[in-house]
Amino acid sequence: MRWHRVEGLPVSIDGAVPPLDPAEVARSVERRAVPLLWVKPAGLAPAGTGMLIDADGALLLLTAAHVLEMVTRPGDLAVPLADGHGLVRLAAARRLLIDPAADLALVVLPGDRESARLRRHWATVPVGLGTAEPDPGGTGPEAIAVSGYPAERSCWSEGVLHAKPLTFFARTLPAESEPDALIAFSRTGQRIDGLHIHTPALEGVSGATAWSLHRDPEDDPESPRRLRARPFGIQVSCRHGSFVRCRPWHEVGRMIREAERG
Repeated sequence: MRWHRVEGLPVSIDGAVPPLDPAEVARSVERRAVPLLWVKPAGLAPAGTGMLIDADGALLLLTAAHVLEMVTRPGDLAVPLADGHGLVRLAAARRLLIDPAADLALVVLPGDRESARLRRHWATVPVGLGTAEPDPGGTGPEAIAVSGYPAERSCWSEGVLHAKPLTFFARTLPAESEPDALIAFSRTGQRIDGLHIHTPALEGVSGATAWSLHRDPEDDPESPRRLRARPFGIQVSCRHGSFVRCRPWHEVGRMIREAERG
């Protein structure tokens, strides 16, 4: 069973773009968007998206809780290597930490050769990144970036599951209720090459990390602007044509602290 990543172009929702090169921003977040696959007798199927967190040497996999509910045992879930040559199945996961109310899950991976392979193929996020409060007086995000692997953009061909990630830029919306965070998501978008497209359904993007993109306020206005990217939340649901719903990042920080104490 093989998996192959197909290159794609990032998409702007309602004109939202990052303050720096959109293609470079997309490459950065895509390195941290880890596809999760359901290993079935008939082959591989998209299950969701996650992120690898480096917690002082321990490796954690973060995703939405309902992604894990799709499978009957951890070994039915796998992470492909970025080059497509191999899978790391989660059968050896040491334990799970699941918060059904928040729809978040952490998988604590063993510190073995398989975890080392994941570190080589996917970018990890330091445990403390984004868990602190924003800088006092800091500006709000100019855009939000989300990257994941929609099932609608995956297909089987000659025994290989081909998957094209969707990376989109959008703006925040007023939340319906706390602590949810909402991001705009319309039925159409514009690729960075100018082509207008119909956006895919987001089944398979559940568990993806949303990143808030900020200009560095300390930059000289006449110099090229640097970009700060902070984890904003974890995508758990979507109303196509309206919004993406995220659990805020401080919920993830709380779960990580519980995992460390355990």
